This record gives sequence, structure tokens and C-alpha cells, in this order.
Amino acid sequence: MVMVSALLTGNNYLAWSRAVKCGLTTKMKLDFIDGTAVKPTGNGGDIKRWNRTDYMVTTWILNCMSKELAEAFMYVGSLRDLWLELEAQFRRAILPPSINYSMRLDK
Repeated sequence: MVMVSALLTGNNYLAWSRAVKCGLTTKMKLDFIDGTAVKPTGNGGDIKRWNRTDYMVTTWILNCMSKELAEAFMYVGSLRDLWLELEAQFRRAILPPSINYSMRLDK
């Protein structure tokens, strides 16, 4: 599935993440990256469906990244973990220093 017109290269993280969120919203899968899709417990059909969806959307995200980035992030656990890793890696690196500084003061 093609969700975005430009692959993630790092410098385009903000625009890329917005495009991915829009794409996932249209597919009703945004909850897998925002943390509201809670992984079911047990071994039943619910966990199998959740895992299948998590892997499917992870594949969509990896296919929206440059080959080098996809290879670097391929082994992150869940889709939520992948999204948080991407955010940590790229969001702070591209924010202007004054915004970065004020964000640190808030914490």
C-alpha cells in the first residue's frame, strides 16, 4: 500500500509523519501508532488479529521509508515502538534549537 508520495529520508520527517497519519486515519489504523490500540492478552483470535494488523501496518510504514532507514528500523518490536523510535530519532533533530530548548524546560 502506498500511503505517502515521498519516502522518509530523515530530513522530511514532519511532513512524512503527517502524511502517514492521514493515510492511517483513512484506513482506521491510527490507533496502532498513537497507543490507543491495546494488545489483547491470551492466545485467542483477538491476539492473532491484533498481531496480523500490527505487522501489516508496520509493513506499510517500512515501505514508506528509504531502504537504509527501513533496514535500520526493521527489527523494532511493535508498530507503536517503531513510531516512538522514529519520533525520538528525527523529531528533535529537525526542530529549531529554540523549540528544542523550550521543550526540555517543560519536562
